[in-house]
Amino acid sequence: MNVAQSIIDRLVVALDVPTGAEALALARTLSGRAGMFKVGLELFCAEGPGFVREVQKAGPVFLDLKLHDIPNTVHRAMEALLPLDPSLVTIHTQGGPAMIEAAAQAVKAHRQRGGRTRLLGVTVLTSLDREALARLG
Repeated sequence: MNVAQSIIDRLVVALDVPTGAEALALARTLSGRAGMFKVGLELFCAEGPGFVREVQKAGPVFLDLKLHDIPNTVHRAMEALLPLDPSLVTIHTQGGPAMIEAAAQAVKAHRQRGGRTRLLGVTVLTSLDREALARLG
């Protein structure tokens, strides 16, 4: 692999634009020039799983949903998402060890069936500054 391809493979493009049509146009324009396309919660809720499949035609998808709920709910949500076989799905680690394990079990079972999804834990939201974190404890 050459250096340029290595850089491209590590580039994640956030599809944080106002509409699904704009996001899809951006993904198509950058197809082959980015390693992955990030679909966030707002876009996923507005456009749905079919939209993710369309973006996947342009390249791998990272679902940045930051799932955070009781363990059983997160497990079932992961099972509902995994047929899309995204490259990454995020969970919010403040859901605790049992929730993290529930998500990991769903992903592990999916990978054993040939899926490629990986789990990424988000510990702190980037919108929180030191003052906000101090107030949270």
